[in-house]
Amino acid sequence: PTAKERRLPMLEDLKDMLRAIADDDDFFELMSRILKKSHAALIDAGFSEDQATAIVASQGAGIKPS
Repeated sequence: PTAKERRLPMLEDLKDMLRAIADDDDFFELMSRILKKSHAALIDAGFSEDQATAIVASQGAGIKPS
C-alpha cells in the first residue's frame, strides 16, 4: 500500500473523533470555562483587557498576539 493508503484509516479515525467532539455540548462548555478562566488569569497577572482577549483568542489558532 502507498503512504496515502496507509494514512486513510488514521484520517477516518480522526474524522470520527472530531465528529464526536463537535456533537459534545459538554466539551464546548468546558472549553468555554477554560477560556474564561484563562482570560481572567491574564488580567489578574497584569495584562490589559485587550491584551488578554487577544491572547485567549489566539490560543490554538497558531496566531501570536501583537
